Amino acid sequence: MAVDKPYQSDAPQQGEPGSALGCAGAFNEHFSYDLWLATLKTALRHALARPEVDRTRVLVVGISEGGVMAAGLARALPEVTDVVLLGANGPTQLYDQAVKIYRSADSDEVKLLRLQELDAIVNAIQADPASTSKFAWGHTYLRWSSFFAHAPADDLAHAKARVYIASGMQDTRVPVLSTEVMYAQLGAQGRDVSFRRVPAAAHNLAPEGRPLPEAQKEYDAFMAWFDKR
Repeated sequence: MAVDKPYQSDAPQQGEPGSALGCAGAFNEHFSYDLWLATLKTALRHALARPEVDRTRVLVVGISEGGVMAAGLARALPEVTDVVLLGANGPTQLYDQAVKIYRSADSDEVKLLRLQELDAIVNAIQADPASTSKFAWGHTYLRWSSFFAHAPADDLAHAKARVYIASGMQDTRVPVLSTEVMYAQLGAQGRDVSFRRVPAAAHNLAPEGRPLPEAQKEYDAFMAWFDKR
């Protein structure tokens, strides 16, 4: 079962990939972490009610932003036995914003200015967290405030599921250092966690500029991991 974001329109998106500025319909008026999690919980409960579904083996897979949701779903529903996060962050997404600044080639003086700008944007979001008309980094304040409040590493620390993580070592969208934080935290807690670091791979687990099918072996790898349960 694949569950997309609620209120996502069938109309073609206008604007840059990864930005919600060009989303049609009522998407930006409603989209938040909490709404998406509620949608996922409803979908999974519907699936588990079907007689042909094996309730002893429940795998949830989240890619990128969906990884945040997969971790939250595993925490919310103990029926989830296994969770896979691909190209996902570990701490809150606010941490990722700071890491990107520190990893840049800018001077410390420029980095400091950028970090101050980051603080100002976050303060503005926190001052109006429910706004669906104000945007930062291509998404509404509501979207950011709801996601900033959740860290996949913390959610998985409170879940019962086994965990499989895969990240491209050249991922420029989600810093792999963010994922390393999650792996270290779960490992220190003695959790059953596996981490596949993919050399030369970008956010989609394939080398930058290469076709997506080149990442198929990474999908086969986590399915093989799941089949061993």
